Amino acid sequence: MVLIMTTSWIPYGKEKEVGQKYLEVSKKYPMDRSLEKSLVPMGVKATKKGIKVFSVAEVKQGKYEEMLKRITEMQLAYSEIEGFKYKVETYLTGVDAMPMVGLRMPDL
Repeated sequence: MVLIMTTSWIPYGKEKEVGQKYLEVSKKYPMDRSLEKSLVPMGVKATKKGIKVFSVAEVKQGKYEEMLKRITEMQLAYSEIEGFKYKVETYLTGVDAMPMVGLRMPDL
């Protein structure tokens, strides 16, 4: 399976604005279980540079492109907020990655 990790950085002083935008975006884009299984809906941490927020989702088979477009649309909704930044990363699970080097992931 493919995992998508989205990380966002929120400048200090913009937390409430981003929080309000999050509520709007969540209504417009409710979780679509046909596309994803949410593994970490939201992790939040204060850093020296601002607030760091991340989420991790397992993408359903054959839904990667649709999921990537959806995440990009969601993140672009925040682009009007000064200083907001994000990145989207794609990972393979260990079960899918290990056979690429001729090994099998142990049962955990």
